[in-house]
Amino acid sequence: MKLATLISQETSGSFDEILFLRHGNDSLDQLMRHRATIEEFTALQPPDTKYDFSNPEKPKISIVVVIAYDRVYGVFRVLGVDTEDEVKKIATEQFLAFDLERGKSPSRRCKKFLLQQLSSTSTNMQVRGWQGRTRTPVQRSGDGFFEEVSVGTSGLALQKEEVAEAFHARVEVSLAESHAKRLERLVNASDAPTRVEVRSFVFTRNPDVVAEVLFQANGVCQACGADAPFVRRTDGAPYLEVHHRTPLAMGGKDCVANAIAICPNCHRKAHYA
Repeated sequence: MKLATLISQETSGSFDEILFLRHGNDSLDQLMRHRATIEEFTALQPPDTKYDFSNPEKPKISIVVVIAYDRVYGVFRVLGVDTEDEVKKIATEQFLAFDLERGKSPSRRCKKFLLQQLSSTSTNMQVRGWQGRTRTPVQRSGDGFFEEVSVGTSGLALQKEEVAEAFHARVEVSLAESHAKRLERLVNASDAPTRVEVRSFVFTRNPDVVAEVLFQANGVCQACGADAPFVRRTDGAPYLEVHHRTPLAMGGKDCVANAIAICPNCHRKAHYA
């Protein structure tokens, strides 16, 4: 899916309000060595340049999509300029050390923007369309390839599996962070979930395989040996789910020998344990 279209849908912002900022891999490696943050690297920008989110000669930017190591690191709303001063007066010690290593003057002026991280389906997704263009770190609407940048395997719509994979990756990141940082984001987070277009392929499975596997199980989970946890409201039959031992997506056969009837708990375990 086109990244600009996705971000516009999620934030209700126009293309003119969106900026893509790609941090170079070498710079990120240096940043990590000094334990500085990508957030600060994004928030500190030289005034009146292409990096300036409030450059008076360009449309004002309200949404910044940060790309790191060829993935969407995060989507941020620009809340305004916190301060403008010499970098040495407004940056952390870690960032100043990083800045010195890359040959930047500590007395150069910078704007420090206030940024609010937003929830986005695109977070952690692979970015396509920037290959071979690493010398172009910024893209705005109307720039050379702004509308070519996409996420996912399709340029038209995201795969359902890609959305799920990116979401679970974001959950893992959130779990690894501190309780305080998570609460800080939740205070300002919207409780209205965003909707995006997704595309999905499904297998047309043989219903006889499902019926026969359920018949053979006779209401008993073939993984843990427990009775089905409840009966169906529609017909009173024990509720079990048919799971393919080798997934169809990995070349597994849709046959009785490759299927097993299991309870919902064991089914989740089979996919995630």
